[in-house]
Amino acid sequence: SVVSDNMISSSNRIQEEEAARTKHEEYTEKVATLQKIFREVDADHSGAISEDEWNSMMEDRGLLTAMCTATDMAEKDLRELFRYLAVDTKVLKRYGAIQQADYVPSDMTSEMSPRSLR
Repeated sequence: SVVSDNMISSSNRIQEEEAARTKHEEYTEKVATLQKIFREVDADHSGAISEDEWNSMMEDRGLLTAMCTATDMAEKDLRELFRYLAVDTKVLKRYGAIQQADYVPSDMTSEMSPRSLR
């Protein structure tokens, strides 16, 4: 009975470790995708996404699909997110754009915060 309990416990621990590793890999992939999208959308290489650049991304089905997948958000929610970031963080008032740091976490060890896309 003790041997069985130890085997079950060990098996559960391995499954939990595998689930955590998979979650981290998925998170890392999503962040990399967001960073790639940011670089592609930032047409003027200013380090920020202007409203025009954001709207261009929203019209590009490939980029929009990638963004929806990476953020687990619908198109409608992404449009709302831009309006929220642009107004509530005063990003557009300061820079006329959303900077990468406003939505892509720089720290790969933390979970994405509300400040990020998801």
